[in-house]
Amino acid sequence: MLVAAALGTPALVLTGIWHVWLGVKDVRYVPAYSVRDAIDVGFLLDRADRLVIVLRELPWYFLAPDLWLVAVPAALVAAVLSIRRRPDVAMLVLALVPLSFAGLVVVYWISAYDVHWHLATSAARVPGMVVLLVAALLPLLLAAALEEEEP
Repeated sequence: MLVAAALGTPALVLTGIWHVWLGVKDVRYVPAYSVRDAIDVGFLLDRADRLVIVLRELPWYFLAPDLWLVAVPAALVAAVLSIRRRPDVAMLVLALVPLSFAGLVVVYWISAYDVHWHLATSAARVPGMVVLLVAALLPLLLAAALEEEEP
């Protein structure tokens, strides 16, 4: 119970601060996304054209050498090479990249906003946090991958 409170309190405080900020800035709720839509097969099938566009365009934003150099591909390769020595870090990278990509695909797929607008306004910056994290973990993964076997 104490652990749940310790984990839940920051989320509640941040949510409260966010709602205060929305009120001060007079930002109104726009139902652009709905969890219900993400599980409505008919809705998703009607928007299959959006999914095709997102799956065609979005990978570039995670892998673009002009945005992130080769941080994501290098981290993924290093994670595979170091999985025996640093399974914790390797699994974090190997899970984080595809899960964040999948999450963004779903958001762009179900959004009420135009998919091209999403790609133009956020696709180049939203993956940034994931890229920075895997880039920061890259030296650790490389060191583990290059570590010699002990006899």
